[in-house]
Amino acid sequence: MWLIALIGSASSFVESTLAQIYKQPDGNGAYIGGPAYYMEK
Repeated sequence: MWLIALIGSASSFVESTLAQIYKQPDGNGAYIGGPAYYMEK
């Protein structure tokens, strides 16, 4: 059970890290990105 928790927390960490790396500023000082943004493109 602890192995599943470790794998889940590792994937959550990677997802959050990639979201911070690939976000883009929109010109108003806010940042855009994420699955909904890329599905809309």
